[in-house]
Amino acid sequence: MGSYLLPFLANAITDSWYYLMLVIMGIFAVILWMNSTYAFNPTLALFGYRFYEVTNSDHVKFILLSKRILRTTQAVNSIYEVTDFLILDGEG
Repeated sequence: MGSYLLPFLANAITDSWYYLMLVIMGIFAVILWMNSTYAFNPTLALFGYRFYEVTNSDHVKFILLSKRILRTTQAVNSIYEVTDFLILDGEG
């Protein structure tokens, strides 16, 4: 999250601008923490990807990326493993 606001901090002209950006970043951090929201790349959200937390039969939790609106894990028939804990819906 902070990396998206970092260019604004690099161009800080005055100390007040720097402190304002720190307050804004703090507000974002509190909102994310209170909503139990994942801090994913917002660019993926702009391209229509949705993020789901799923658990396999071994009780290991994964983050599933999909362009489809999923109501149940039975709707997912194929996946691609992106990282150890990130999987991509093969159908959407």
